[in-house]
Amino acid sequence: MFPSVLSFDASNNVITTPTFSVEERALLRKTFLNKFGLSHLNDWKKQENSTPKVPGYVWNLYRRLQQRKADFTTIRHFSTYSLEFLSNGYAKLVFNLSMGGKQFENEIISHGELRLPNWKEASISVRMDKYGDASKNRTYETPDSNNGIGFEQRPWIDLDGKLLTTSCHNQKLNLLLHFPLGIPINNVEYMLRAAALLIYANEKGSDFESKFNKNDSKQLKQRLKRSLSGATDENSKFEEEEDASLNTSRQKRRRLAAQQHRHRQHNSGSTAACRRADLYVDFGQLNWQDWIVAPCYAAYQCKGRCSHPLPSHLNSSNHAIMQSLLHSIDPGAALAPSCVPVQMSSITILYRDTNNNALVVKAYADMRVDACGCQ
Repeated sequence: MFPSVLSFDASNNVITTPTFSVEERALLRKTFLNKFGLSHLNDWKKQENSTPKVPGYVWNLYRRLQQRKADFTTIRHFSTYSLEFLSNGYAKLVFNLSMGGKQFENEIISHGELRLPNWKEASISVRMDKYGDASKNRTYETPDSNNGIGFEQRPWIDLDGKLLTTSCHNQKLNLLLHFPLGIPINNVEYMLRAAALLIYANEKGSDFESKFNKNDSKQLKQRLKRSLSGATDENSKFEEEEDASLNTSRQKRRRLAAQQHRHRQHNSGSTAACRRADLYVDFGQLNWQDWIVAPCYAAYQCKGRCSHPLPSHLNSSNHAIMQSLLHSIDPGAALAPSCVPVQMSSITILYRDTNNNALVVKAYADMRVDACGCQ
């Protein structure tokens, strides 16, 4: 299903996958998008000089989801669509929630956040409008310097999940904000133009959550934990990491994958036996880097024979043992068991949806092979 950027021959030499043709790329793209409910992105076209930068806090949330430190599987980020100043200190802020497909219909919205960067002027009154009528009124006080946690450390306002669900079905969210008179209008406009809406959700009727927690790889957790240690500035740090990862990390990953493969092969038994082998997925090879922002990742694959008698360490099922026995007696009566994944874990993908209208951080189950066996 995925392109392999790195594979290895019997002598541990790196084999580079041939370049895909235009037709092959189109077929792979269509298959991938249809599989993950993103068929509406088949017609996605990059808009030159209009691709927005991924905010630092989105990278932070992406890593949190990777690290399994979240109780949701999907995050959507929307930028300000329109802004209108009304009389008496009111402003109407609109977010366009139109998404391709019917993604919201398959999700349960947990909650939302209105991000207001660097706002610490005064209290803000926020109303969430649906059908044009003010249906919710909350007042949020800006913490002062004696509070201990300044607004710059928590630059968001929580929004009601139920009302967001209604707004998502209407594909628009209207917010009515009131600011005390006397605040320079330029300050307010700058802040609202940079505002963002975050929506947190889980899939309906899915057993993803159990898979998400059950199949985590310890090694993956430790590696991601180390990558996050020492992080202090969530914006500048992660924006720097974004630039570095997009420009320089691919060659480093390839060298690391090759080194890890040689180390595993040196410490393993027969290379002909069923085992986990390297498979490195690089969406950039399909020219998808304009909409799939992250990641390139080690997917792994299962390779090798399931020879009779099956060794106990190959995670073989009772059925596979019987099938192997029958095959050894009469190869025409039963096929030999196959080397297949028996344990898998999720990965988190960050991509742009529908002509840059939204950034989406989503965890997908069963994307990485953790263990192989004979089945």
